[in-house]
Order: sequence, then structure tokens, then C-alpha cells
Amino acid sequence: MKELRETIASLIAPVIEGRGAFLIDVVLKSERRDKVILVLADTDEGITIDQCAELSRGIGEALEGARVPEGPYRLEVSSPGIDRPLRLLRQYRKNIGRHYRLRYRSGEQEHELQGTLAGVEGSRVTITQEHSEAVTVAYEDILECKEILPW
Repeated sequence: MKELRETIASLIAPVIEGRGAFLIDVVLKSERRDKVILVLADTDEGITIDQCAELSRGIGEALEGARVPEGPYRLEVSSPGIDRPLRLLRQYRKNIGRHYRLRYRSGEQEHELQGTLAGVEGSRVTITQEHSEAVTVAYEDILECKEILPW
């Protein structure tokens, strides 16, 4: 499954980048008898439904041309949505000002903090906590960063 996911990602990343977007993730799942390929993509400005439809056509052509995967499947192309954790450093830049729960490691220990994503400088992410000092974490030390929804 991991190998297929990586094969699909390598086939479709150039298609996505060629249309001004970037690949966030490829998720393979089964629903009843259907194989589903979920492609999560975005742009630095945010992706539209029309862009997702255009990406879907290009990705479908690339997969069909390579005959990957074998057999029938359903392709879904979407933005990552607010319920998904940030995965790429470039996603942090466009989400400055939003509230996040950040899990990270420091040495052998894991830590968690909540606050406002205040900035990104190089590969370092800064979270400002209420009633506390800002914390800066190296991107490579981040385990998960999920938005805290206001409801």
C-alpha cells in the first residue's frame, strides 16, 4: 500500500505543480468494493473547486496513462480542509494568525502547546501562547499541528 501511494504521488506531483498547486498527501482507502484515491492539494492562496476539477482531469489522465493503479478506482481531489493537520512548511506560512495545538519533540521528550501561529522564519515556527512567552520550534521537530476550531 505504501509503495502504491508513493508511486501515485511521484506520478501526479508534476501534474499538480504544473498547474500552480502543490501536493499535500495521497490517501488510499477502500469503500465497500471501491478503491478510492484521495489527493489533497493546495496553493499558497488557497485552492478553488474549479482548480480541484482541473487537477482531477490531469491526475486522471496521468494515472490512466501509467495504468496505475490496476483495476477500477474512484479519484477524489480536494483541499486538505481545516480538520487535517498541517503537513508542509509552506502551509504554516499561509495560516499565520490562526489558533493551533502543536505537538513537538525536544530531545527525547514530547511537548504540547496551544496558541496562535505567529510566524515562520526559515524552517522555524513560532506559536504565541496566551499569558506566556512565544515558543519557537524547528519544523523537523513538529509531530503534529492541528487547528483549534472556534466551535
